Amino acid sequence: MPSGISRLIDKWRVEKLNVPAFLTAIKVLFQHWQDKETLTRHLLTKYHQSFPEVSEGEEPGSAQTGWQNLLAILLESPGYPPDHTKLLSQLIHDSSKYHAIRCGICRTTMTRLIALGAGIDARIVEPHGYTALHDLCLAIRHDSAFQSPLDISKQAYRFEVLIGRCGADPLIICEGQTAVDVLLTDPRLEDKGYKKVISELVDILKGERS
Repeated sequence: MPSGISRLIDKWRVEKLNVPAFLTAIKVLFQHWQDKETLTRHLLTKYHQSFPEVSEGEEPGSAQTGWQNLLAILLESPGYPPDHTKLLSQLIHDSSKYHAIRCGICRTTMTRLIALGAGIDARIVEPHGYTALHDLCLAIRHDSAFQSPLDISKQAYRFEVLIGRCGADPLIICEGQTAVDVLLTDPRLEDKGYKKVISELVDILKGERS
């Protein structure tokens, strides 16, 4: 869903959002956009997928401050109260497909949403009312290709961010299972190599990673 806002940001880059005149133009466009909820979701998803993966603190400062300026417009504009919890849940759900939590601006968005009151443990992932953490564990369980060292590293980091930074609770029970239970009931655990991989992730969920 291309928009005037995304086309402008694509042309001038996120760093340009630090320029007051450019930021004002983006704000005016957003204020006059009819379906703000869909536009917000589109912009968050688009740039979380397209930004490079970086370690903590390595995102260029100008990109971070520019992104913070955009978040203030998307998430805190008067007269438009977005569902912060729903946005956070969707962001984490999408990250199970795009590994976006390793993107610095995605981590920034998550932190901002939680500061605005988004519930990291809300049971809103459809259709069963899972938490975001349960949803990620189910994504691993249903990913037939999940075994490579790169996949393991990305999933491990994702869990560490959700639990360590965002405060997700791995002990919440949904459909009779905790997030740990979801991983431990994977039928592929009969394979010793796969069991070792899952054990590493389970240790993170239990807070036992060294």
